[in-house]
Amino acid sequence: MLAAGRTEDFSRQVISPPIHLIFLLVKFHFYFLWFLPGSFWLLARALSRFSFAMISAWL
Repeated sequence: MLAAGRTEDFSRQVISPPIHLIFLLVKFHFYFLWFLPGSFWLLARALSRFSFAMISAWL
């Protein structure tokens, strides 16, 4: 019984770090899903303003 309990604790200790890494990857994935579209939107706004200024100056 004690050996089975020890092996269960050992397997939990071995299994838990990859689970934490997976949770970290999921957190960063959601962070990038929230953050990157905003940065792309800002970049698109800046590029559209710049291209509009260039086109108006060219016209």
